Amino acid sequence: MAIEVFGELLKSRLTNGTIGYHPLGHNPAITHLAFAYDVMIFFDGSASSLQGISATLDEFHLLSGLAMNRDKTSIFYVGLNLQEVNNISLFGF
Repeated sequence: MAIEVFGELLKSRLTNGTIGYHPLGHNPAITHLAFAYDVMIFFDGSASSLQGISATLDEFHLLSGLAMNRDKTSIFYVGLNLQEVNNISLFGF
């Protein structure tokens, strides 16, 4: 049930433009996939979107008490230049 709350938080941030959709995630609108102990979040790869995702995770932590383990978190990116990759690495992923 908690992941439903997280999904709604993500959806609201995507709707208001805080997080950008993945280029292939518009039709149908795919924001994330949730598994037993894992969540995959899809976004446009921008640092501002990653900041929005990080803020969403922080808000979810305050609401639920559940927190992401950054040591067990990976980020995969394609088509970003070195500057964009360096900006994203500042978030600790």
